Amino acid sequence: MGIYCNFTFDNVRIPKDRYELVKQAALKRDKELRRNNKMNDKRLKDIPSIFQEFGYTVTDQGLYYDVGDYDGDKLGYNEEFWRAMAPAVESGFIGLTVEDDSNEHYKWRFVGGKMVEFIGRVVFEDEGEFYLKRIRAR
Repeated sequence: MGIYCNFTFDNVRIPKDRYELVKQAALKRDKELRRNNKMNDKRLKDIPSIFQEFGYTVTDQGLYYDVGDYDGDKLGYNEEFWRAMAPAVESGFIGLTVEDDSNEHYKWRFVGGKMVEFIGRVVFEDEGEFYLKRIRAR
């Protein structure tokens, strides 16, 4: 289940000293997904391993890891994953564009250990005129 999305990561930084927060969030998501405790010591050994387990790649930037890509094919549990990870995220944005007819765009921003969601929609000029006429007709 899920929808196809394009992800854009903008300075999503996970400080290396937040391993315990990342580990606890991963264990929580593992339990919520009822994956029969797939997470084991090998998969929990470090932050890159944990993110890889959930389909993300990270690069080592010295004092922190930078999230760079998502290799999953559909958006399914990503929102819940990032809400759980939010306390470990120092800063950054994740942009999502939905690949369907909705023209919806989402932006997840990390502030003070929380994920804030912004929702946008592209309305093309001809759609705008259609909606305006429809509203006036009421």
